[in-house]
Amino acid sequence: MNANQRNDPPPPRVLGRSEAGGRLIGVLTWRAPRPGRLVVLGARAWLTRQHDAQDYMLAGGEHLWLRAGDQITAEAFHANESVFLQWQPEPSLAARASAAALRRLARLLRASACRVDAWGLRREQG
Repeated sequence: MNANQRNDPPPPRVLGRSEAGGRLIGVLTWRAPRPGRLVVLGARAWLTRQHDAQDYMLAGGEHLWLRAGDQITAEAFHANESVFLQWQPEPSLAARASAAALRRLARLLRASACRVDAWGLRREQG
C-alpha cells in the first residue's frame, strides 16, 4: 500500500517558501483545502481571513484555526523579518477513529496484563 492509499494525514507543510532562504516574501493568498490550523513560525505575521472583519497578528508559535475553503492573506508584520507559515490539516475522521480505537485497545491490554500478573502472583503465594 502506498502513502496515497493510507488514511494518514499528510505531513505539515510550510507555505510561502521563496528562493530567499524559505521565508515569506511579500503577500501570500492561500485557501485552506480542509479544516486545520495555520501556524506561524519565526517572526510575527499579519493575517486576514476573507469575510472576517478582524485581522490577526500572530507571533511565532501561535496559530489560527481555518475551516475548509477559508481564504487568508498573509504577510510578515515587518518586511525585514523571516516568517514561515505551516499548514497542519486536521486529521480525517477515519484517522481520529483509528487512533481512538488503538488507545482503547492499549488500555485493555494493560488491564489484562495487570490481571494476569496478579493471578500469577496469587498462584505462587498459594
